[in-house]
Amino acid sequence: MTTILLVVVVAFTICSAHAFNFEEKVSFWIAPITTKVMHDGKTPATTTTEIDIAGMLGECERVQIVTSAAFARTNTKLTFAPLQSDSDLPNSYEDVTWSYKQQGYVYAKPSTHYSCIKNILNPNIPPPPPKNQSQICADTPRGQCTTGCPANPKGECGGGKAPPGSCNMCECNHMNTTCNNNKPCAECHPCLEGWYPDPLLDVPSSGIPLIPADFVQPIYVEACIPYSAMPGNYTGTVTLESTTSSGTVTNTIDINFEIWNISIPKLNDTNAFNTAFRFGSDMSAWYPVGTAPLQMWQDWMPFLARHRVPADDIYLESPRPTAEYVELASTGAKWMNMMDAGKKGTIPPGYVDDVIKTLTPLVQNMTELGFIDKMYVYGFDEMPETFNASVYEIFGTIKKAFPQIKTMAVLDWQTFPADLPLDIWVDEYADYGLSNSYLQPTDKEKLRQNWLSSGKGHQFWWYWCIGPSDPHWMNTFIERPGIEARLLYWLTALHTVNGMLYYDVAIWSNQCPKERPCEPVGRINGTALTNFIPATWNGADNVTGGGGANGDGSFTYPGEGGKPLGSIRLSNIADGIEDWELFNKLGATTGAISNAADLIAQIVTNGTNFNDNPLLLENLRRQVKICKTKNLDFILFFLQMVF
Repeated sequence: MTTILLVVVVAFTICSAHAFNFEEKVSFWIAPITTKVMHDGKTPATTTTEIDIAGMLGECERVQIVTSAAFARTNTKLTFAPLQSDSDLPNSYEDVTWSYKQQGYVYAKPSTHYSCIKNILNPNIPPPPPKNQSQICADTPRGQCTTGCPANPKGECGGGKAPPGSCNMCECNHMNTTCNNNKPCAECHPCLEGWYPDPLLDVPSSGIPLIPADFVQPIYVEACIPYSAMPGNYTGTVTLESTTSSGTVTNTIDINFEIWNISIPKLNDTNAFNTAFRFGSDMSAWYPVGTAPLQMWQDWMPFLARHRVPADDIYLESPRPTAEYVELASTGAKWMNMMDAGKKGTIPPGYVDDVIKTLTPLVQNMTELGFIDKMYVYGFDEMPETFNASVYEIFGTIKKAFPQIKTMAVLDWQTFPADLPLDIWVDEYADYGLSNSYLQPTDKEKLRQNWLSSGKGHQFWWYWCIGPSDPHWMNTFIERPGIEARLLYWLTALHTVNGMLYYDVAIWSNQCPKERPCEPVGRINGTALTNFIPATWNGADNVTGGGGANGDGSFTYPGEGGKPLGSIRLSNIADGIEDWELFNKLGATTGAISNAADLIAQIVTNGTNFNDNPLLLENLRRQVKICKTKNLDFILFFLQMVF
């Protein structure tokens, strides 16, 4: 959760002690990670040069130090001084764990699967002028989407909801069928081709290898607060040091750090946010030959858990080895899939019996290990409602044999039987619909309420993927504003939806060598520009030839030796989940609306109505903390009066 108050660039003059009387100037400013900083971008009109961080016990805070200079620099490093207390606490404070990464860039080609409204690559270039509806219709062949997606003549899009002639990822109202009642997206345009910030690159012990002259380089900083930290206000400094052809230049950056007397729940806490983010277990193509599978998991599991999305795999064809479940549970996982048991349509003879035989020893094993309350069976991924008999047969048999394990399915249905043998219903967040106010429930919200009240233990989660592709809706494509990934969780908090599913965090892992080389992310000529192809969906032609979905199914990158690298999008997801945990401490109304709704609704009310101002986001977040603290103070006062 980035807690920065945005931006005034100040150019600092550093006189190096070297033979030449040469004056070198380095500019820097602080930016939230919700802002994607382009390497050739201009200094914002308003900036700040102080880091201002505030967070809960157990939380990680994230910020960017953006730096540029008219000369090339090498071996750029950050050094953090111990924090100093502003009160009677010990004079220095070293419990906060600091780390930093170099913001890297990937080259994204325009996608044929979605379009853009905003141009974050270069805000100074306006998008193409809007077309009127008749012009859009005239320019779009019949049977194709006005967003440029390829047509799907079979009409199987969206679980049968889109009409024949539409494409897989386009909304129905973006179709050019007759142009009578359509409402095409006049302001939509192809997302611009170019270098976008996303991967977070490890920094060698010698420092960032090279920052070319006039290259705008963000440095990603993370500060993790232990649960044992002492709440209070602190100050500190971080030194930015680089080597130039003339010597060494340094900048000192002030830090204001507030540690709140509020603890974020641990990942496996009963009330903690629920996630099912898929990470496939086979990373062997990316590791040196002979690397033990468990070693790969010991690299990736803690990494994902630190971003509050413990490794899981909803598409397991068979259960994991026991050692993987043990390792996953050790990272704090709240949920662990046993297998994907769903089949739509005609179920093969003996299939259900085979599922029960497969699960029986695993149920016994997980019970003995004390993990059975974490276990679930997945299935029926985005299956149309017409096949619901399969859910009754397969999940019904599983629940009868093993009532202690949960069942989970992604079902974008418009009706929902109360007796369906399902514990966790996952629905695309855009399928929730739109209303003029969060106080006016949509039809899906009414259906959710009925579902939650129809059975003990029922849960309702959201998911997103390449859909919604409509650029009016929030999504996490590389070309979209970074704040959208975070605001997804503010919207989730608004409606007290307590879980999120995502279909893959590293879809690139199974694309080599057919669709991409099995090579780690590499710097081009030692700079932050990388050689990794960000188009991760779908097919070899889209990945290597362009037109693919940039970043879809992928929030991570392969580092040296197969080790994980994060992304600015994954960090915004982590911040969003941490925000959800803060909102959740204020509770909810009986109508399943957050008690923080008046604050949340100032920045997001639905999937298409949101404000991308990061300063507003941070101000609202700090107001939530004030509300929580006041509630706690009132409770303490009340207890003192009574007792």
